[in-house]
Amino acid sequence: MNANIQCLTEACKEAGVPIRPLDEHGNCVELLIPRVSKHAPNDARTLLPKKHHFLHSVVPLNLHSWASIARDKGFTYETLKDAVNLPRTKSFMDPAVPEEYQAYVKQASQAEIVADMLSSFSLPFIVKRNSGAMGKNVFLCKTEAEVSAAVASVFRKDVPGYDYIVLAQEYVNVAREYRVLVLDGQIEVVYEKSKEGATFVGNLSPLHWDGAKAVLISDEATISAIAAFIAPLFEALPIRWTGLDVALDTEGKWQLFEINSAPQVKYLVRDNGKEIMKRVYRKILALLSEEASS
Repeated sequence: MNANIQCLTEACKEAGVPIRPLDEHGNCVELLIPRVSKHAPNDARTLLPKKHHFLHSVVPLNLHSWASIARDKGFTYETLKDAVNLPRTKSFMDPAVPEEYQAYVKQASQAEIVADMLSSFSLPFIVKRNSGAMGKNVFLCKTEAEVSAAVASVFRKDVPGYDYIVLAQEYVNVAREYRVLVLDGQIEVVYEKSKEGATFVGNLSPLHWDGAKAVLISDEATISAIAAFIAPLFEALPIRWTGLDVALDTEGKWQLFEINSAPQVKYLVRDNGKEIMKRVYRKILALLSEEASS
């Protein structure tokens, strides 16, 4: 059972909400959320509970279209680039996609893609797969040879990390990087992805370094600055539950790296315990109950 479902399960038990696992590992669960009619007479207000399903880190609040935009980093950039500061990003289609997708191909070879990247971005820059997660297939490229190798790696069809779109992204000198959990536009949790004393082991994502920690942030000035920075995002994409990866660069500017429609809390729970996420899940349960009763 993953950390998200563990916290949800305990929150449900404490709130008296029935929860039933649907798979042998308990990572897909069914909840029966109580609801009360606000319009029926007092003696007839209790209605049948409404079913909701939680799967791993997925919460039943986001539209599928929002989740799809969050998973697709190219769509994320195009959707949000005029609303919030993101590293400049450009997408490239695999020239070897099947015939029905060839209309989307702009460069005839990987070599042409590499040449376009080098003419569009100054080294170093990031090359990564479009729909990846957990920092996999993300490369910091400092030379033309590294760019070529990174593009070839993303387009390898014989490995699980294949993606038919590769991205080139402006490199940002990061001073501090944070994960921000947001429910209906309100910040619930902020933690720093701290690499202090940690060792790089091949994955650029900070919490995948050996010895990295998820450090809770309670400083009101930092939280307020983040809140002001992310506020325009929700005008462009009204996603209800999300984990935002934001950073303060070395020039003092805020940057949005990613939005996650199903943020995992493995490292948050590992380093800070379950209670903070149990509190968030209790809020989500109350929200679902209120909406079921309206």
